[in-house]
Parts: sequence; C-alpha cells; structure tokens
Amino acid sequence: MTKAETRYPPLEKVGLALITAAKKLPQYFQAHTIYVVTQDPVQAMFHKADFTGRIWKWGAKIGTLDVKYLPRTAIKGQILADFVAEFTPTAEQKDLNETTFQENTPEDSGWWKIYVDGASNAKGSGTGVVIITPDEMINGEYMTRDERMAAYLLKVQQTMTGFQTVRVEQIGRNLNSHADALATLASVLSADFKRFIRIETLATPSIAVPACHIHTITKDAVTYVKKCNKCQRFSHSVHQPAAELLPLVSPWPFAQWGMDLVGPLPKATGNRRWLIVATDYFTKWVEAEPLANIRDKDSIKFVWKNIITRFETPKTIISDNGTQFTSKPFMKYCSELGIRNVYSSPAYPQNNGQAEASNKTVLDGIKKRLEDAKGRWVEELPNVLWTFRTTPRRSTRETPFSLAYGSEAVIPLEIDLPTLRTSEWEPTRNDLAQSQALDLLEERRKQAMIRLASYQQQLKKGYNENVRPRSFHQGDLVLRKVLGNTKNPNDGKLGPNWEGPYRI
Repeated sequence: MTKAETRYPPLEKVGLALITAAKKLPQYFQAHTIYVVTQDPVQAMFHKADFTGRIWKWGAKIGTLDVKYLPRTAIKGQILADFVAEFTPTAEQKDLNETTFQENTPEDSGWWKIYVDGASNAKGSGTGVVIITPDEMINGEYMTRDERMAAYLLKVQQTMTGFQTVRVEQIGRNLNSHADALATLASVLSADFKRFIRIETLATPSIAVPACHIHTITKDAVTYVKKCNKCQRFSHSVHQPAAELLPLVSPWPFAQWGMDLVGPLPKATGNRRWLIVATDYFTKWVEAEPLANIRDKDSIKFVWKNIITRFETPKTIISDNGTQFTSKPFMKYCSELGIRNVYSSPAYPQNNGQAEASNKTVLDGIKKRLEDAKGRWVEELPNVLWTFRTTPRRSTRETPFSLAYGSEAVIPLEIDLPTLRTSEWEPTRNDLAQSQALDLLEERRKQAMIRLASYQQQLKKGYNENVRPRSFHQGDLVLRKVLGNTKNPNDGKLGPNWEGPYRI
C-alpha cells in the first residue's frame, strides 16, 4: 500500500483489498460469482448514501461484478491452533523456562490459576487471560476489537484501581440476561428522561375495522395512497421546481461573471479534455479556454488572463461547488483582489443559469461544426465564440460585442458583400462616428438593461406558474431521491425512485 493508503480506516482497507483483487484478477471476477467471507460490513459501506469520492468509485466498480457477501462462520476450532503457534517457545525460551521451573516448583510456590474466555480479538483468534497468582494477585491482559470497546476497557481499568482485590470470571450468557436488559434500557433513554405514564383516549375500540362508505370511497382511496409507503417510494420523480425564480442583474458591464466547467470532451491536441467558460451577466460576453487539467491554479490563471487583463476586476464570480472554485488558493486569490465568490447549491447546480445557458450554446455550435471530427473542437472554438459574440441576444436585443465596445463588429461576410459602412469608409468620418457611438453607448446599455429586466420578468412569470412549494420542519418524515451511487444495480428500472423515510 502507499503511504496514504496505510492511513485508511480498517473498513476502507478491506474495501481497498477487494477492489485491488478485482483489478488484478479481472478474468476471475468477470467470469464467476465471487463470494467474500468477512465479518466487516463491506456491502453496507459500498451502498451507503453519504459516501463519496473513492468509496463511491469502489462501489460503482464492485456493483458491475457478481460479488456476494457471506458472514464469517465460527472459528472456535482455530483458537487452539493460533494459541499454540503464538506461544510455542523458542530454544532459548525453552531452556529458560526449564531452569525457572526447577527453581520454583509447585510445592514451594503454589499453583497459578488461568481463566480464558476463548474469544477473538482484532488480530485473530486470541484469548483474554486472567492469571491468579498464589498470592491472589491478578495480572490481566485484554485486547479489543475497535475504538468503542477500547473506551469501555479503559473505564473498567480505571474502576478496578479503586478496589483492593479484583476477581474477573467469565459467566454464560444465560446468566447475564438481567444485565443485558438493563444496558439496553439505559441506551435508549435520554438524559432528561422522567417517569411518566401515557394516557391515550381512543374514539373507537382498537379492534374495530373502519367502515368503507360508497360516498367517500374516492376520498378514502386518495388518503390511503398518500399514506401508503410503497406508493410513495415507487412514485414518479418530481420535476416541478420547489422555489420561485430569482433573476440576477449585473449593476454594470463585466461586474458579475458566471463560471463553469464543461467536460470531459473528446481528447484534443495537448491532451485537452476540459473547457472552462465564463459569461458576463450584463453584456453576455463569453470567454472560454480549453484545459488539460482542472486544477485551482488553472482557474486562477484563466481569471487573470481572460477577465482581469482584458476587461476589469469583477465584483462577483458565481460558480458551482467544484474543487477548482472552492479551494483555499482560489478563494484567497479572489479575496486579495476584492472579488466576492458566490456558489450555487450543491443539490441544484443549475442555479447558475447564465453559465449553464452559455455552455449549452457553445456546445451546440461545436457539435454543428465538427460532425464526425470530434477531436478538432479546440480548433473550432474561436469560430464558435466569434459567432456568439456577434449574434444579438434575445434578452437584450443587442450583440455582446456592441455592448462591450460601443459598435458592431465587421464580420467576414461584409468583405464579400460590402455594406454602407465598409464601402463608404473614410478615416476622418470614421473617427467622428466612433466618438458619437461612444457618447451613445451609455444610453444603449440602459435600454439593453430595461429589455433584459422585461425579459427576465416574462421568464419568471412562466417559471413560477409551475412552482410546487415544499416546506419542511424539524421532526418531519421525508423521502430522499435514489441517486446513482445509492441505487441497487440489480433492480434496474424496477427499483424505487425514493428511499426512506428519514426524519429531519
């Protein structure tokens, strides 16, 4: 194992051993049913919902194979063999023991008593030993399975120091039922538990069967379906939004940017498979750059090269919760420049709607240009960005180029088909026209902002009509959507869409 793997918890080491065996012996794992005999909850670890990262990857890998888990059978027959193997003396120890035995015979020093419980410990089938000397002194060695039992052992050892004489004996479980019952009751009671007697008044006898009336049968059926566990767990997924739409407006051009990552894409030159995209909320100007890695230092370099040095230092950057945007170096870099970081909800990354819309437009343009040559997307990216910047947006009715620079760009089409401004171009008049365009730029941007606000209100009205408000309070029972990492691969399309219930 690597140095990092040696620090894994014991349960994750078992999972690491299983996934390593599957990688090294794929011909056996893919052709046969593999039975894993273990006393550790490996299967529960792979199917647990709150695990992510490497545990989720391991579970996805093992889920594609026919692996079955069996509990470990009794190993009492192994105790004696392990005991003999561990305590067989060497030649030097044997001579020393014989000499000691000759000097201290049982007639001179008395007999020692040894009690063993025959239990297993974390290292195998070991023993817990209590040795009683002839002077009635106790020398105990105890080994525990986990940290929880170690805490109990420490408490027992601390308590034993308060007694002059301690005697430890093993008793059968049939004689320990009273102590087990008391321990179970103590574990389920809260600290503020008080003695009380519940009184419940029943409106009808508990053995009475509720009657079904023909006039209320539909209402009763609806009520039953709402309370039915299976009906709720196998119901369709809810696609209606839970909250109303909240439009975002940038106070001035290039003040607020939405950033996102697209990929992985087909491998291009330089091993570039990712695309980082940034969109200005006011002008809709898009900056994009292909990347081979998605590290935080690549994000910092993109912000400096494509945003700060080309336009200005932004006020806000909105992104998802990717590590390249939430890492300490990236947040420190933004903080030093006075940039505020805003992150979308982990459960709803689509809340960064501006970045998602730009990603969709850029990808659509790349798809239409490439067709079968998917590896050439890096070469076609500048053409797609130029098309995006010189096309009027529906929200502002202006091109991002005009809102950024004050005039429309001369596109290649105007070279073959001359327009009035290209055919009648004259340097002196062009400088005057540029000055007038800059004077009118502020008014042009205000009109674009008004049209943008009107467009957002129309979208908000249509979006809010489909909103299905859902409010939850502490103590409510809720169901959680079954995601890919918690779904049983053997269920297929017949599995439930929801799991639970869980209490908030």
